[in-house]
Amino acid sequence: IAVDVTPTLKQINTPITIIWGKNDTTTPFTDALVLKNELPNSTLFPIEGALHSPQFTHANQVIEIVKKEFK
Repeated sequence: IAVDVTPTLKQINTPITIIWGKNDTTTPFTDALVLKNELPNSTLFPIEGALHSPQFTHANQVIEIVKKEFK
């Protein structure tokens, strides 16, 4: 990524749900922690054993998170 938008993240106050594979090797879990720390109104849901696409490999867990967060 050519531009670092991290400094602007604290300006976003919209509720954000972050769902991230704990074993993601494409975009490491440390990036999820950065987002969680910089987005003031965010919730992080790490998916144990998941890689980059937990919506495909751990669909039931992702569905349960979405149902809980967006009821």
